[in-house]
Amino acid sequence: MNKVLIITYYWPPAAGAGVFRVLKFAKYLPRFGWKPIILTVKNGEYPATDHSLESEIPRESVVYNSRMYEPADLYKKFTGMPENEAVLNAVLTQKKQNWRMGISHWIRLNVFIPDAKIGWIPGGIKRGTEIIRKHKPDILFSTSPPPTVHLIARWLATHHHIPWVADFRDPWTNIYYYDQNPRSALSEKIDVYLEKKVLESARAVTAVNNGFFSQSQRLLEKCRRIPNGYDPDDMPDRINEKPNEKFTIRYMGSLKRRQYVDSFFGILEELSAEEPWRSSVKVDFIGRLDPEIIQRVKDKDIALEINFLGYQEHSDAIQSIAAADLLLMIIGRSDQAQNILLSKLFEYLMVGNPILAYGPPEGDASAVLSETSAGEMFNYDDYEGAQKYIVKEFERWKKGEGMPGIRQGKVDEYSRRSLTEKLTEIFEEVL
Repeated sequence: MNKVLIITYYWPPAAGAGVFRVLKFAKYLPRFGWKPIILTVKNGEYPATDHSLESEIPRESVVYNSRMYEPADLYKKFTGMPENEAVLNAVLTQKKQNWRMGISHWIRLNVFIPDAKIGWIPGGIKRGTEIIRKHKPDILFSTSPPPTVHLIARWLATHHHIPWVADFRDPWTNIYYYDQNPRSALSEKIDVYLEKKVLESARAVTAVNNGFFSQSQRLLEKCRRIPNGYDPDDMPDRINEKPNEKFTIRYMGSLKRRQYVDSFFGILEELSAEEPWRSSVKVDFIGRLDPEIIQRVKDKDIALEINFLGYQEHSDAIQSIAAADLLLMIIGRSDQAQNILLSKLFEYLMVGNPILAYGPPEGDASAVLSETSAGEMFNYDDYEGAQKYIVKEFERWKKGEGMPGIRQGKVDEYSRRSLTEKLTEIFEEVL
């Protein structure tokens, strides 16, 4: 087998969307003749953990970790967060509840460049060098966020003369939370410089979607699109054989303030004022929601059953969405919204239930829904269109009709196995 050294901050038992892309690549790489060697952190700060994911690590792989300076502990102490509470990935989108949080965010934006994980650089380089000397990998593959992984990979690639592919699950300097958290001109300039150096140094760049970078055309030409996807092995063996007692709308994943859609909850409020809606519909949220969103929902006069179920292990969450009657997806508002392809979109496609989505109707996620005939995308304030869609699916549920017309051939293109094959083709081109 060829060998690839994968540098990633997120790795089981880390859970959440950030870990699945790299874990599924590692799972399927051996099927295409590549042995994954993993370099990750020993003491990472994860928004959630799921030890069941460790069973998916391929037996052909070797996993190494190294310690890092993790500022999350200091952040918790300074801002008064409970020690056992996880610092969310999108902490910069949270409302600044006190002056301590405001100072902490300013430090993160202007001192911790490119991100709060820069304390991993010394340990990552040291451990990576040991791995390279022992295993002599053919190629390096780093996947962000956090962008710190690319700085580690760039040093290792340069000093050990190994070709390197840089992968981006999210934009770097164009990421959404900088829209509402402006940095100093110097901090931004340094960050843009680091991003440019990474894009110049990597032999190839892969990204979940186009539009992540605002660099020169020459640099953009190395960027290759490999979207997120789904793993057919995650599909539950058994789903509810009987129809749900109530028409069940489910949302899976975190929900941040920028994803709150007042018109959706307004629709629920209006529909719940009459029967049969009041007694025949329920809405489940699976994952961590911003407390402000939960409070906004509770403040509305919605007479439906609404459940905030919190985080579930991945297999349980997939079982839940597979048993839903309608799936809800919300793309957060940002300048990059039209380019966002949420990982949950592809797992929604896998289970085959209709999708009610909010986001840019001309964006790439909308295009995926259209080409697969899996659902519809609505503007955040499209009250009438979204309500008609919900009513249509409710009527279908009452009649016991299944999801019509989904284009399975298009859905299959997003399987993790197919996407990993594309990645290995890039590896071979680079070599």
